[in-house]
Amino acid sequence: MARSGGMASMFAQNEYAVASYGLLDLDMGLIFFGINEQFNGVSGSDFRTSIEAMILALRSVNPQIDIVLVLPNYTKF
Repeated sequence: MARSGGMASMFAQNEYAVASYGLLDLDMGLIFFGINEQFNGVSGSDFRTSIEAMILALRSVNPQIDIVLVLPNYTKF
């Protein structure tokens, strides 16, 4: 799932996004956020909370899922 302009909180706190993780039968999750959060004033703490919620949601569907977390190298996070 992807969305231009999307932020981690949009996927971590969206019941439809979280429900889709189970429907997709994922073996791997690629989480790539940080740029939009930085430019929209999201705190590091709030960003971390959203990323952790996404990881927990993915692991609740598949505890063995591989997760790759990608952050741009110029972000403040």
